[in-house]
Amino acid sequence: MNSRNNQKHLPWTICNPQRSCRNLQPVLKRLIDNMRNLTEKLSAALLNITSKEDIVKQRAKVAEEAVSGWNKAEDAAVAFKEQLETAALKNSALEDRVGHLEGDLKECVRQLRQARDKQEQKFHEAVIQVMT
Repeated sequence: MNSRNNQKHLPWTICNPQRSCRNLQPVLKRLIDNMRNLTEKLSAALLNITSKEDIVKQRAKVAEEAVSGWNKAEDAAVAFKEQLETAALKNSALEDRVGHLEGDLKECVRQLRQARDKQEQKFHEAVIQVMT
């Protein structure tokens, strides 16, 4: 095979070197226009992707903050629950103490009445003894 036959069969060979390549200009113009159009579309797609990536990053940050806030709220709830349990135990202990103090107070009042009654009885006995 000679070089002319090779050129005829190659798909990228558009014109014969011995012929004019004038009718290639519209083809080249269309190719360049297509390349520009594709470049614009690619740029727009990249811009769109970048924009969407930024949105995803923002939403991921918001989600992380929400999870962090949720964890803090759970920690606070656990702390409040512990404080409530501690307060309930203290309250129970204080109620027991109040119960004991009420019992002690009743006993003191009973002893005071008894002592007063004895004193009144001794006083009456002394008055009777003085009168007799």
